Amino acid sequence: MRDDEYATDFETASNPYFDNYNQLTKLTSALKRSGNNSQRLAGGSNETVGLMKSLYVSKGDKVKAEMYGKYIAATGQDDAINTSALITALVNMLPGGVISGEGPLVSNNLTSGYTSAAIADNSNEQSPRAYLNYIVLDKDFNYLNSGFDRLSTSAEDPGDGSGTHQKLSFEEILIDQDGYLIVFLSNESQQPVEVFWDDFRVDHHHNAVLQADDYYPFGLTFNSYRSKYNKKNKMNTFQDQELDEETGWVQFKWRNHQPELGRFFNVDPLAEDYYYNSPYAFSENKVVAHIELEGLESVSIVTIGNDVKYRGQRVENKVSGSSHKNIKSTSKASVEFKSTLKNVSNQDSKGIGFLGVFSHGVPNKIFGKDGYQNGISKNDLSQLSEAVKNGDIKFAEGAVIYLGACNAGTGWGDENSFAQELSEITGASVVAAENDQVGPKDESNGNMVYTTANPSENEFKIYEPGTAAVGIGPTVDVNQLIEIATTRTSDVPQRIEPIKPEEL
Repeated sequence: MRDDEYATDFETASNPYFDNYNQLTKLTSALKRSGNNSQRLAGGSNETVGLMKSLYVSKGDKVKAEMYGKYIAATGQDDAINTSALITALVNMLPGGVISGEGPLVSNNLTSGYTSAAIADNSNEQSPRAYLNYIVLDKDFNYLNSGFDRLSTSAEDPGDGSGTHQKLSFEEILIDQDGYLIVFLSNESQQPVEVFWDDFRVDHHHNAVLQADDYYPFGLTFNSYRSKYNKKNKMNTFQDQELDEETGWVQFKWRNHQPELGRFFNVDPLAEDYYYNSPYAFSENKVVAHIELEGLESVSIVTIGNDVKYRGQRVENKVSGSSHKNIKSTSKASVEFKSTLKNVSNQDSKGIGFLGVFSHGVPNKIFGKDGYQNGISKNDLSQLSEAVKNGDIKFAEGAVIYLGACNAGTGWGDENSFAQELSEITGASVVAAENDQVGPKDESNGNMVYTTANPSENEFKIYEPGTAAVGIGPTVDVNQLIEIATTRTSDVPQRIEPIKPEEL
C-alpha cells in the first residue's frame, strides 16, 4: 500500500508530474494564493482546459483532489461551450493525446456517455463556468463516470487580490475497476473571463490488494482479481502453494494437485500406511475441516471467535480456499470444540495427527474476542476426556497440538495448566506459551512463526503426559510442528520419544 501526492503552486517553470504543465499560462498576479504565480484560464476558444493530471488507477483506489480559484468580476452568467468542444480541447491538451503514458485518448472515447460540466450543471450560479473536473475511464479508455465542482460568486475579485479564494475539491473518488482517471480544470465560458487557479493537489491512495482469488474447496479459483501492474503471485496460492501456470497444477512438496478434478495425479508416497484411502485423494477428501499437508496428510485447524488478527492469521493464509473450523465464542464453545474434534478424528481410523488451536487465553481458559466469560475452561476438558476414553475422539500416537493462546501454559498454584491438562487427556505433545502473550513474529511475512510478547523473559514449552514441561525458546514455527507431527504419526514406531528442544 502506498500514497502518491502530486502538487503545484505554479512557481516553477516546469513540472513533470502533470500532463500539460508546460502548455499553461502562468502569470505573476495579485490573484495568486501562495507564492507569486497562479494559472490563468480565460475561457473562450483559446483557454478552455487548464492543468491536468492523469493516473492509472486500480480497483479499490481512492483519489482526492483540490484547487483554489478566483475570477475577475464579470457581468452576468455567460453561455457555455458544448461538450464536443470541451472534449476536443481536452484531447488536444494531452501531450501526444496519451493518458498517463499508457495509450491515446481520442474524442470517440468520450462522446458516448460523457457530458461536460457546463452542460450537466443545472445551477443558476452567476459566476463563470469554471470547474474542477474528473473523468474515469476503463482499461480500454472507455468512459465510465465523471464529476465536477464549480466556482461560485464568492470567488469574485475586483482584480486587486482583495477577494477570497474558493476551494474546490473531491474528498474521495472511489475507483471500482482498473482503468484511468483524469483530473483537470476547465473554463467553459463562451466569452473570455479570467479565472486564476492556485495550489492544485491530487492525492492517490493505492489499494493494498494487488491480487485476490476465491477458491472452491478443492482449489479451483473464481472471482479472481489482479491489479494491472502486479505480477501474478504464483508462489503463494491455494493453501499457500506454488501454481504452475502452464499446467494449472498446484505444486505441493511431494505431489501435484489438479484442482479441477480435486485429485493428485501422483501416487501417495505414504499409500502403504493408508490402505483405506485412495492414493490419489486430495486432503483425504476432508476439505472442510482440514488442509493438505505437503501432499501427504491432512491437518486440522480450529479458531475460536474468528479472531485471527493476531492469532491464526498465518493459518488463514495457509488454508486459503479450504475451510477451517471456527468456533463462535459462546457458552456452547466447549460443546462445539468437542463436536469438531469428534467429526475430524472419526473420518479415518488413525485419528488426529496435528491440531492447531488459535484463540485468546488466560490461565486455565481459552476464548474468543468477545471476552473470557465464554470459551473453553480447563474444567470443560472433562467432557473431552470422556470422549477420548470411549473412543469418540481419537488422537494418533505421536500427535502434536499447538495452542496459540496467551498463557495457555500458565497454571494456578499446583494445578496443571490448560496445556498440560490437554496433553494428559489426549496423549499428544502440546506446545504453548507460559506466563506470556503470543503474537506473530513478523506481520510482513506470510509465515506461521509466533513469538512471546516478552522474549527475553518468557518462552514456549512442550507439555507431555506425565512429565514436566520443557522450554523451547520464545519462538515457534508451526510449520515445523506440522512436519514433526507428520513424521511421528505416518510410520509409528514402537515408542514415541518426546519432542526435543533441539528439534525446534
